[in-house]
Amino acid sequence: MSDRPGADMGQAAPHEELVPCDLGDKAAVEALVEGCDGIVHMGGQSVEANWETVRNANIDGVFHLYEGARKASV
Repeated sequence: MSDRPGADMGQAAPHEELVPCDLGDKAAVEALVEGCDGIVHMGGQSVEANWETVRNANIDGVFHLYEGARKASV
């Protein structure tokens, strides 16, 4: 499971790993998806925010996630 750095993800359940990751950080996203069997993406900026915040999460972040998944054959 992953969320942006600094977010409270609680405690990992058995067989879970909690990994903070900014979707706008291409290298971090690629490292995050390496070795995954699948991805369920529910991240993004869901409420009104400045353009930089929205672009980082909803545009750049989704591109990084899809591209990382493609490269890792997920």
